[in-house]
Amino acid sequence: MYLRREEAEPERRSSPLAVRISILTGIAIAIFSVLFLRLWYVQVLSGDKYRTQANDNRIREIRVQAPRGNILDRNGKVLVANRTQLAVEVNVDDLPAPGPARKRELNQLADVTGMSMDEVHKALQSGDRAAAGGPVILKKGLGVDKVYYLRENQSSFPGVAVERVFTREYKQGDIAAHMFGNVGEVTAEQLKEPRYAGLQQGDQVGQSGVEYEYDRFQ
Repeated sequence: MYLRREEAEPERRSSPLAVRISILTGIAIAIFSVLFLRLWYVQVLSGDKYRTQANDNRIREIRVQAPRGNILDRNGKVLVANRTQLAVEVNVDDLPAPGPARKRELNQLADVTGMSMDEVHKALQSGDRAAAGGPVILKKGLGVDKVYYLRENQSSFPGVAVERVFTREYKQGDIAAHMFGNVGEVTAEQLKEPRYAGLQQGDQVGQSGVEYEYDRFQ
């Protein structure tokens, strides 16, 4: 039995279409398989790794410097105490990228603090820190009017904050200064000594006199 020409032609026309559909279906299945395997790799096999990286991006660990103890005489009179000061602190990582924006902000900051640009750059590179790994203390003893200005214009000073920091107050002034000693940032050489185990660069320690002798009790 032979098909008429008009009945055979639709079958021949539909055959290439079926092949194309099969090819496209195969490609779609392959693509979805690759995506599924990739998602499974990222979420299951590497989930812990990417979770840790995400936490590192949003969590910053900063050590807070604790106040030192007072030094008293035998009658309980305070000879050396702590007092707080308002200080401008700069977190270099939060400053704008090097360029015009950073230069403009540092120029404004120099005007507010009364420092020169050389002093600002020097402080940012090797200045004191509020705590190990913490922001750089740019200037202490800032006036209240300037504190209000910085806080009111916080959006114009990214990476800059005004915080209270502890500083030593010697009640007798220069009297017996050699006996009381002084406090300073722990040095790289000191960090190698067992006495300073557990400290980090930027921590404040007694460097001489009574401050040094009783530093282990602070």
